[in-house]
Amino acid sequence: MDNVVNKLFKFLKGVNLLTPFFLFLFIPSLSWGLTFKDGKQVDGSSSTSTISKNGQSGKSYKTISWGNTEEHERDIKNEWSQDVENDFTRISDFSHRFELRAKECGGADCSRGSYEGSYGRTEAYLNNPLDDQHAGEIGENWYAWSFYLDDSDLSSFTGKHMIQLGQFKQSYTNPIIEKYSHCETESDDFAGVTFMFQISPGHEGLGVTREYCNEKGFHRLESRSNVVIGKSDLFNKWHDIILHVKWGEDGFMKLFVNGDLQYSEIGYISEMLYVPREKQYSSPTFRYGIYKNMIPKTYSGKLVAFYDGIARAKKCTDQKFSNLLNELGYSCNDLADKNGFVINGEPKCLNCKLNLSDYNSIAADKDFEDGPYNLSWYWLELNDQGNIIRNDYLGFDYVIVKNGNLSFTNFFPVNDISKENRERIDFTAQDGLFSVVGNLDLASDHTAQVTMVGPSEKNEDGNYYIDGFWNDREKIGILFKPLK
Repeated sequence: MDNVVNKLFKFLKGVNLLTPFFLFLFIPSLSWGLTFKDGKQVDGSSSTSTISKNGQSGKSYKTISWGNTEEHERDIKNEWSQDVENDFTRISDFSHRFELRAKECGGADCSRGSYEGSYGRTEAYLNNPLDDQHAGEIGENWYAWSFYLDDSDLSSFTGKHMIQLGQFKQSYTNPIIEKYSHCETESDDFAGVTFMFQISPGHEGLGVTREYCNEKGFHRLESRSNVVIGKSDLFNKWHDIILHVKWGEDGFMKLFVNGDLQYSEIGYISEMLYVPREKQYSSPTFRYGIYKNMIPKTYSGKLVAFYDGIARAKKCTDQKFSNLLNELGYSCNDLADKNGFVINGEPKCLNCKLNLSDYNSIAADKDFEDGPYNLSWYWLELNDQGNIIRNDYLGFDYVIVKNGNLSFTNFFPVNDISKENRERIDFTAQDGLFSVVGNLDLASDHTAQVTMVGPSEKNEDGNYYIDGFWNDREKIGILFKPLK
């Protein structure tokens, strides 16, 4: 090193005015800069690098015990898209900065949507499995990352515009779809989104989206009804994410936001399907950055996001992970529900086959009575606590029930639910129970399977009533009023 420096000084001799310039070019260790943590100036050193992998150059961010990141193949790849040596940080020397501007797209994203640029992303992903048998994350692990969203140029954020920020996505989704044909429905396709943060203009804040597909059916949980950071608190500040997961078909997921338990789920978390041609099990991989879809043509803004402190550990008490939490102001022992509110996640099955015997505990002593009925349709809206805040009458049809089966005799105008979808409902009445299952539209451009089950017991007015979820915030109700 001394010889190299001596040669450089000999080369620079006699060019005194330019010496500082050349020193900065050839001896970076002599240069200086400013690094910020939580907006305060600190000393810093680089923990990031630019690497070349498989013959392609790409920007890579060094994580804590999780390896280096890679650019997503559909990344915009403009000079401003990603910066892995950005000095606006939460705790590290450098953060990973992303910037996505209006109508930007890359690769296959450009052919998606109603126009080129309707979909676009600048993303990095981590493909560093714990063993060679799995394509992604397995077992019980702890994860952490911090993010900061700058919305100063997020103009025209309207319509169905969806922003996605950080996700665990299932690898090898096609073999799963091939094994379970019901992973594709009339209005939805399984994309392998095991966990994702999403926000849209009509949402109350940043929410959790989940989906999985197994032998029972296609399950989904929507971000709109599972908000973990309110919109008024989301932008222009750092948020710390800690995720404790046991992956697999009998696992759990606990999400802590800024040290507070916000989301909890127990049961089926992710698919673990062996893919012979890959000689690996399908499992989730992590990606983060900015991914946007259904962007209105009128949108002219941009979004900037910073990520920092990205880490993985087998145990919360692992030294590097525990030290990270301490720097963030938390500890493994203090992670808990702080505000008395926790979302108990339960992804809804979109197309599971109904087994009435599962509901024997609520069965009535009598069966559903045969005869003609006025079948009245209702739309119910729920609040965050699951209470009904709106109950709208939509219209009615005439039906006849005989031997546990239903047939329509007359159709009449009904708001928001098409005749085509109403007439295809599946009605069953037996053993003190009755059910209605149907793919209903509810004034939308897509349908959702609605499953309703109830006891064959009349209310005080002599009618039968049943309802079921259309989504997390809306229900469809049906009243059967006997016709004389």
